[in-house]
Order: sequence, then C-alpha cells, then structure tokens
Amino acid sequence: MVSLAETNIGDKGLEWLFLGMYDTSALQKLDLSNNHIGCCGLYYMSEAVRHNRFVPKRLILRNNKIKCRGALRMTDAFLEVGHNFYRTKSLPLRELDLVNNWIGTQGAQALNVLVNRSLLLIKLDVS
Repeated sequence: MVSLAETNIGDKGLEWLFLGMYDTSALQKLDLSNNHIGCCGLYYMSEAVRHNRFVPKRLILRNNKIKCRGALRMTDAFLEVGHNFYRTKSLPLRELDLVNNWIGTQGAQALNVLVNRSLLLIKLDVS
C-alpha cells in the first residue's frame, strides 16, 4: 500500500507521479485522499491506466475536487482496461472510494456503467 493522503500532491504532483510510472504491477492500493485533486490530475492517472502502467486493486480518492469530467475520464479508462483484462493480465480495480467529491449526476451515471458493465468493481463508495 502506498499512502499519499494529505500530502497536497494536487494535480501537478499527479502529473509527475503518473508520467514517471512505467510498471506498477506491485502497487495494490493507492490512497490519494485530501489532496485537492481535480480533473487535470485524473487525466494523467487515466492515461497511466489506459496504458497499463497503473491498475490498482484499491484506489482511494476521498475528499478531493473530482467533478463530472474527471469521473467520466476515469470511468472510460477503467472500462478500457476491463475490456482488455483477459488479454493483458492487468490487475483489476476492485474498490474505488470517491467519498466527498463533486461528481454530479453524469459522473454517477458513468460510474454506474462501470459497475454494471465491467464486472471489475466490487465496492464503490460515493457517499
């Protein structure tokens, strides 16, 4: 487990983190709680997911600034990974914590698609 909770990493820190990731197959859990992360930071994370450089089992993003666009971007990336899971042998996302973010109705609908279509997600918390 890697915890970067409450480190003020922000969007720029996520850019550097995910641009530098080439193989994180050992990374099972990442906690990015309370870091002022928004759509820009999720863009870099989603790109790492898309290219199989980052596919955790548990991702904690509670108490950030994630809005609808970020939720949509992240959902698309995880659905793409889920579609290719059996071919790539990536680690599937099992738990996603988005408590106290601003994902809105469209973001919630996108996450619903992730839960219903991908069969990856076992636990989703958006309370």
